[in-house]
Formats: sequence, C-alpha cells, structure tokens
Amino acid sequence: MKEIKSFFTALKFLTIIPFPKREEGPEELGRSMAYFSLAGLLLGLLLAALNTALQIFLPPLAVAVIVVWAWAFIGGFLHLEGFTDAADGFSSGPDKDKILMVMKDHHCGAKGVTALVFLVIAKVVFFNGVPLPFKSAALIFVPAAARWVMVCLASLSNYARDTEGFGKAFVENTGARELWVASVILAAAGIILLRFNFFFLFLPLAAITVLSVFYLKKKLGGVTGDVLGAASELAEVFCLGMFLLIR
Repeated sequence: MKEIKSFFTALKFLTIIPFPKREEGPEELGRSMAYFSLAGLLLGLLLAALNTALQIFLPPLAVAVIVVWAWAFIGGFLHLEGFTDAADGFSSGPDKDKILMVMKDHHCGAKGVTALVFLVIAKVVFFNGVPLPFKSAALIFVPAAARWVMVCLASLSNYARDTEGFGKAFVENTGARELWVASVILAAAGIILLRFNFFFLFLPLAAITVLSVFYLKKKLGGVTGDVLGAASELAEVFCLGMFLLIR
C-alpha cells in the first residue's frame, strides 16, 4: 500500500493528473522519487498514443509541435519553469549566493527566456528528426530517463540552500533505495523498448549525470528544485538528440 501511495505521489507532482488533496510528509515525498521513472513511462505512453493518432491527420512537423506542447502541458510546465530560473541563475555570474538568489526570483530574465525558446525549438526539431520506427519508443523512454536523472541528482547530492525550498523534502529524503528502484524500472523498460540501443543511450546519459553531480557540488554545494527541473529538461533534449543517431 505504501508503494502505491508513493507512485501516486510521484504522479501528483510530475503531472496535472488530478488527485484528492492531502498533505504528504517529507519522507513520503522522498520515497515517491523511487517511482519517478514509472511516472515518466506513463507520461510517455500518453504522448506516444497522441503521436500515433495525430500522424494519421497531420504532417510530421505539426505533430512534433503539438506533442512537445502536450509534453509540457501534462507535466504542468513545472520543469520548464525550473529550467528558466536555472538559466537565469547560472548566467548571472560565478558567485554561489547570487546564483541561488536569482533562481529564487520568480521573474524571468531575458537570458532565461532565450534559453527556454531554444530548448523548446531543440525538442521540436530533434523529435521531428527521430526515425519513424523509434518515435513511439522515444516518447515512452525519454520522459522516464529524464526523471531518472532527477532521482540521481537528488540521491547523490545535498540540498544547496540553507533555507526551505520546494525541492528540499525530495533531496533530503531520497537515497539508495529510491535510486535503485528507479534504475531497475528504467533499465527494464529501456531493454524492452530498445534492446541493445538502450545501452547506447543510457551509458552517455549516466556518465553526464555523474559528472553533473560533481559540477553542482562544486558550483552550488548541491542541488535545488530548479536545478532538478532544469536537469530533467536538458536530459530530455540530450536523449532525443541521441535518438537521432539510431539507425
């Protein structure tokens, strides 16, 4: 029963699927990260179904635009907001305190908006270029892989702020269990969907994720909620780009 609740908690925070209102404690939020990959797979299945339906009526580029919009909409635009804040913060200079202060400011700067525009364009272009036999697999796998990256960063990093923040409960209550469960779910789904190509996609993603942990520890002393959201968005672009190399 606890595991089912954890899965629904993951869905609640990663999608706009409506759930009854209830308060989750910090430990429950942390436990839910074990099922972030599974929630990503469910999101991917919805996107793959939408993509298959739209392909009947619309040209590929129009389908790509609608699918990328639906991708953000079902996710509540939450990670895009984190990406924009992180882009503003990391472009503000090398000082840790200033980066954290800028990320906490809810106003969007020109650099953040510009980065967001390029991110969305990259998603549309990359997804449009994914070979047709792999489009459904890409839509199912990529959201799960991106949310696995969030689990990695949360479980291997400290929380960067001294004050409370949206991501604190997740980061401070996520550990080896959550990373192990999320990894097993992603690996099982990836091997079923992609067979050997799973390793071609996963190994570079894992290497970059580990390097990011060291970089963020040195730069900020850890991660924040905005950083987790930004990492998820960048992981999606990276994975879609890797799918372009599959033939």
